[in-house]
Amino acid sequence: MKNLEIVSLLVLGGISGFIGALIILLIGMGENIHEQFFSYWFVRQSAFSALMIIISFVCIGFLVAYIRGELIAKGKEIARLQDINKTTNEFVSIITHQMRSPLSFISFSISLLLKGDVGGVSEEQKGFLQKVYGSTKSAIILTQDLLDVTKLTLGQLGLSLQYFNLLEIEKNIKETIQKFVPMAQSKSLLFASSFALHSGKSAHLDWLKINQVIENLIENAFNYTPAGRQVRVDVQDNTSSFSFCVSDTGIGIPREEQTKIFSKFFRASNAKKTQSGGTGIGLYLCREIIRNHRGNIWFVSNKDKGTSFCFNLPLENVAKSGWNEVEEFFIKI
Repeated sequence: MKNLEIVSLLVLGGISGFIGALIILLIGMGENIHEQFFSYWFVRQSAFSALMIIISFVCIGFLVAYIRGELIAKGKEIARLQDINKTTNEFVSIITHQMRSPLSFISFSISLLLKGDVGGVSEEQKGFLQKVYGSTKSAIILTQDLLDVTKLTLGQLGLSLQYFNLLEIEKNIKETIQKFVPMAQSKSLLFASSFALHSGKSAHLDWLKINQVIENLIENAFNYTPAGRQVRVDVQDNTSSFSFCVSDTGIGIPREEQTKIFSKFFRASNAKKTQSGGTGIGLYLCREIIRNHRGNIWFVSNKDKGTSFCFNLPLENVAKSGWNEVEEFFIKI
């Protein structure tokens, strides 16, 4: 079918060029101003000149027809690939959504066993269950990240926006930080934080999504910082926004790879050597979530010295705050 269309267009272009050449030749043979214009061809009104005009326009017609046919074919191929990509993303979205429920049930069941709510377990069994519990939580986080990536690709990232004043934001961030204290202790890391929030303004955000960004940045800092070194969180505000920064003293990011760090599925070469696991979608998600909150995210890094990841979000003068007045919508990307 594709070849037939191209041949048809070539024939149509050739005929059009031939007709155009004849019209121009007839005009050129008139005893008027057109005769002076066409006298610059090879030999005025000669058979050879006429033949060259016809051949030239026929060739142009063929060329235009061929290019048009190729463009049509490429357009159809692009549309086909876009359709395949959309179908694939929808399939991944369905699968990851279905995976979340059984993984959550497994995680909940293991937590009951660890607490002893369904009977006692030995210390050896508890150690084994804690490893399974940790792996299950990691699988849940990965599943959620994959689901968010497919939603972003499909333009369906759902945000439930609410107003939070800075006191609430500080409280929520401190609660998140506390969750990482045991991890810092187990990795022998120095974990510090500072807060300097003074404004009475509020931020319009989806806390679950922002918390996902915070957890991802802190976890990355822990994963790529050797034992005995420091990870620090700093939160502060100014007249128009508040910022969150997590700084580590770890492996850093090679300068030549820094432009790709927010790319989907990208992992720095030294990160792969330090931490074999990982998908490379965490920082991509962080960037997209912050962008959809009208914020900015950036980093400063020196290889073998450490990295600081920061983001800021705009503040507004709003009286309402907290978990009321929920606004739900879908952002179209």
